[in-house]
Amino acid sequence: LMPYVFLVFAIGLLTSGLTLLHYIQENTLLKERLHLAHAQLERQNTQIKALELDTQKYQQTKPAQIKTIKERYKDPIDIKKLHTCEQQLNHIQHLLDVFKNH
Repeated sequence: LMPYVFLVFAIGLLTSGLTLLHYIQENTLLKERLHLAHAQLERQNTQIKALELDTQKYQQTKPAQIKTIKERYKDPIDIKKLHTCEQQLNHIQHLLDVFKNH
């Protein structure tokens, strides 16, 4: 009877040891996945911060660019002062030529 008790006890210890080994391996894999996910989040955060800085720079320079564009293509003649269709057509053709040349 004693050898059977010892055998059952040994099988129980072996099973517990194998289960513990499995959990240790699983824990190692999960830690590695966590580390990789953390590294990926750090890269994404760096990219997001760079995009935010680019957006801020763009927002700061945008009004100046718009003003430059408006000044460059400002229409010196008010189209309401052109009375005939031919004058309006010539004026629009001139504006199109200006856009094509720049």
